Amino acid sequence: MTRKWCFVPKCTNTSRTAPHKIFITVPKDIKKKKLWFAAARRAISEVSEKSTLYCCEDHFNLEYDMANYMEYKLSNVRARIKEDVVPHLFITMQKETMSEPEEIIASTSGIIHKREAACQTTKLHFRKKKLRMYTGIPLNYLELIKILENKTNLKKQYIYLILYKIKSNDSFAKIGDFFGTSKSNACRIFSKGVHTLAEYMKKLIFWPSKKTIQINLPIQFRLSFSRVQSIIDCLEIEIQKPTAALQQSLSWSDYKKCNTLKYLISATPDGLINFISCGYGGRISDSALLEDCGYLEVLPENCAVMADRGFKQIEGLLNKKNCTLVRPPSVSSGKKMTAEEVVLQNALLASGFILNVL
Repeated sequence: MTRKWCFVPKCTNTSRTAPHKIFITVPKDIKKKKLWFAAARRAISEVSEKSTLYCCEDHFNLEYDMANYMEYKLSNVRARIKEDVVPHLFITMQKETMSEPEEIIASTSGIIHKREAACQTTKLHFRKKKLRMYTGIPLNYLELIKILENKTNLKKQYIYLILYKIKSNDSFAKIGDFFGTSKSNACRIFSKGVHTLAEYMKKLIFWPSKKTIQINLPIQFRLSFSRVQSIIDCLEIEIQKPTAALQQSLSWSDYKKCNTLKYLISATPDGLINFISCGYGGRISDSALLEDCGYLEVLPENCAVMADRGFKQIEGLLNKKNCTLVRPPSVSSGKKMTAEEVVLQNALLASGFILNVL
């Protein structure tokens, strides 16, 4: 392996003494090379034109100077400095050493590699195949991040942080360490950016045409449930207990035994989310939420809706739009199902009717 050393005068970092530091290649282009040498206050005549030189990471603010900072943090790709950036940090700092190995949280073992104790800084390196697990974005869809960056005017690393928080719900202290920033800054980035991201992303929630839904209808649905355009369920999210007694009462959920916000979510049979309501207090019933949230206004006429047994007395609401309700038969204790109910239940099981995927 080629030994690298920093070209900045009085900087003693090398790939041997600081193996976990990033060493950026000094540009070969003569104009850019002169700028780098001028910034480092070194004469370009001191070295051969054919020499390959390096500058260590101590002379950059990587978060702002790298063109692919978050991609490097998440995917361990080669670091790239922005075209117009030159070394600009030249403060000599005393090296700090640690006497014990860094502890790695068990939940991330196998993804974050341990680094030796006597290193100056510790970097987090991720396997590419784990990118989706952390952000929900497959590696071959990274182009979507660039689109979001352009549409929302959020920095790419901020978008990654927001997606990571939504996906993992880790503490901001852990996320701050994960992304190389402070807890308060991570919290501030998320609090400000998530609303901007949501404002744009909600445009992607739409109700496809009947023809589109039928073209993409799973095979299991085509025999018995070809008219189904919507599978509905309610999602409850635990919230901090409100201080006001009225809000405590309205948000209390007997099902979750805590204060929650409740949302109605609809998906097409092939899994596309086509409706999300605004949040309601956890006390509201599923049927009352369905009637009030605007779902019936966007529901097409003459279709079928799948729901679980929690949606009681909604047949009348659906009948107003000539829609039918499909759900597992409700059976009283000790009462046998009829032949029709057995056929329906078997058909639902065969169709992969699992509402908790929502």
